[in-house]
Amino acid sequence: MRRLRTALVVAALLVPAGARADDVADCIDANEKAVQQRKDHRLRDARITNSRCTATSCPEDLRRICADRSDKLNDAIPSIVFDLRDGTGHDLTGVAVTVDGAATTADLGSTALELDPGLHTFVFTSAGQTAERSFVLREGEKQRREAIVIGPVPEPPPPPPPAPSAVVPVAPPVLPSAGPPVAAYTALGVGGLGAVAAAVFGSFALANKSSLDGACGADKKACPSSSQSDIRSMHENALVSDVGLGVAVVGLGLGGVLLLVRHQSPTAAAHVEPWLGARSLGMTGTF
Repeated sequence: MRRLRTALVVAALLVPAGARADDVADCIDANEKAVQQRKDHRLRDARITNSRCTATSCPEDLRRICADRSDKLNDAIPSIVFDLRDGTGHDLTGVAVTVDGAATTADLGSTALELDPGLHTFVFTSAGQTAERSFVLREGEKQRREAIVIGPVPEPPPPPPPAPSAVVPVAPPVLPSAGPPVAAYTALGVGGLGAVAAAVFGSFALANKSSLDGACGADKKACPSSSQSDIRSMHENALVSDVGLGVAVVGLGLGGVLLLVRHQSPTAAAHVEPWLGARSLGMTGTF
């Protein structure tokens, strides 16, 4: 810096006397102040001060140095633009703005504001509503855009109620057809057969007993050997008659129950199968 100042003083002595009358020393002083202000990041002040040493009254070498610095200062000074809107999203005009506590006349809704690098606090006021924001601006940051909302943001409308779901009619369940009460009729038929068998074989047993009464006497302890076949027949007929009576009771009773159950529950199912063996009969099934 001292070498530059010495060179400038020498250059100043070489300029015409009229130029010295414009106070060349002021050009040198402006140059030195602009350099210091640049170091302190006071870029806007440095640009103003630097413009003094670009005047035609300053030495040519100094003017060339200050002109180069002027271009660099313009490139380094950051700027910011604000999109000012109310809570409903409409643009706002005529908003009062303070920057770091000082009022500004710039229309920040349409023009960029140049500031020194660093942290800055902005207060926006419109129609009695205020908004405060802080931003850090950096060297060389140009036309930075920030959206500012002043005033309350209306509550979003409630979501519409869900559409009623379509009601699909459900057909009533189709109950299977009960059909004729086969199981009940089968049981009744088997019971009827049992009753017939009981009556028929019972009559045979009674006939055998009458024949044995005549041949063996009242105590039947002295029956001739020829009567042994009649005795066996009487016992067999009596046994079949008893079995037939049992089947009659079960079959007729079961058939009646199945008819009653079918009347109360048409879908009730049953399966009955009669059987007939040597000198015996009966039925099996599921219910």
